[in-house]
Amino acid sequence: MSNLFCSFYKPFSILINHRYIIQSLTKKDIISRYRGSILGIMWSFFNPLLMLGLYTFFFRFVFKARWPNVGDSTADYAVMLFAGLVVHALASDIISKSSGIISRNSNLVKKVVFPIEVLPWVVLMSSLFHMLISMLVLIGFFLISGGTIQWTILFLPVVFIPMAILFMGVSWFISALSAYIKDVEQLIGTVVTFLLFTSTVFFSIDNIPNQLKPLLYINPITQIINDFRRILVYGMSPDFKLLFIYTIAALIIFWGGYNFFMKVRKGFSDIL
Repeated sequence: MSNLFCSFYKPFSILINHRYIIQSLTKKDIISRYRGSILGIMWSFFNPLLMLGLYTFFFRFVFKARWPNVGDSTADYAVMLFAGLVVHALASDIISKSSGIISRNSNLVKKVVFPIEVLPWVVLMSSLFHMLISMLVLIGFFLISGGTIQWTILFLPVVFIPMAILFMGVSWFISALSAYIKDVEQLIGTVVTFLLFTSTVFFSIDNIPNQLKPLLYINPITQIINDFRRILVYGMSPDFKLLFIYTIAALIIFWGGYNFFMKVRKGFSDIL
């Protein structure tokens, strides 16, 4: 029983035992992204605003898209669209930055005493920081456009923690695999685009025929997008039944990614 608990706890213990290293590297990663720019870290605030305006303009005015069960104003459509984009941006950021992270940090990987398993944690924490900024922009826009924050906003951690766990496993897997197979980095753009257009970022799940819905739910961001909109826009609780299934799958991917990373990590220094 104790061995089972240890195997369950060990991947999480990395975050606790090496929290100061993760905090320092995360801060460095966030700052380095905007180093040399005039606005600096303020771009983490302006980028979501620009993305919100760009996508809203094209899909609302050029493609004349509408969203069911919400108001017909541009603001209503923008909120629904951007809620999906925030979730996709988190997944995209984690996947993109995980690819090649071992080779980019070869100086750390070659140090015998450095716990290289923290690098995917740094990717996750940095991506969560930018998602938080985007979410604040979205909530601010929602309030300014006349929306009301319901008590269901308290369910946001319940929705996003399983997603963070799932993509932490994905980060471990991609970072390890891309260290050995450089072609993985070339596929990342296609994977990110696939996640975008096979999820409910640009449309409502209610518009999809029932026989096709299971295919959309295979996409790991679809359920999170749906629940995020339920919580923020409709003031409803998440779909706990589907969220429970998602959480079980997330934990399996989390442990699978961690075990894969730890199994192949010994060869990292040899291939760099």
